[in-house]
Amino acid sequence: MPLVGALLARIDARWLIVIGFGISDLSMYHMTGIDLQMSFGHGMMLRIYQSIGLAFLFVPLNTIAYVGVPAELNDQVSGLINLMRNVGGSVGISLLSATVTSRTQIHQDTLSLHTSSYDPAFRESVSGLGPSIAHAGYSAPDATHQALARMYQTVTGQAQTLAYLDVFWFLAMLCVAMIPLVFLMKRSEPTGEIHAH
Repeated sequence: MPLVGALLARIDARWLIVIGFGISDLSMYHMTGIDLQMSFGHGMMLRIYQSIGLAFLFVPLNTIAYVGVPAELNDQVSGLINLMRNVGGSVGISLLSATVTSRTQIHQDTLSLHTSSYDPAFRESVSGLGPSIAHAGYSAPDATHQALARMYQTVTGQAQTLAYLDVFWFLAMLCVAMIPLVFLMKRSEPTGEIHAH
């Protein structure tokens, strides 16, 4: 964010916002490659990429919101920015949560087609889990029940992961779609001065 603040003194804020959407788009695109075996380090790096994009969005957006606004209206602009950020954040989180839930159900329905005793791969997985669970002290019927429960957990985990991938694809496309709209905003005039905060 300090780097973005320094760049604002020399570059039109709209270009920084475009960079922000570009980095956010790339981070979302990379997040479409996650899976259940992802390491913590990989997840951390994906989050860092995303945070870099956000830094290029928040500071310039706050700056450009005041372009052409008289000084006496700064308080009203600040209030509107905070209101829209809170409302937009709440609505966005709600919509994405609902999307994850519905897409999880859709993917779970699709994956469940392969969780039948008629499916050779499913039968092999259950029969492979059963003996290892039985060695832990479970009876044969309980071991089979536990194996089926673990397969169900695997299916729900995979379905939810696929739902998140759908959301990341949507957000990546949304970031690209936002780029042309940036140039409908008023141009900010770089001051050439860098102020320390």
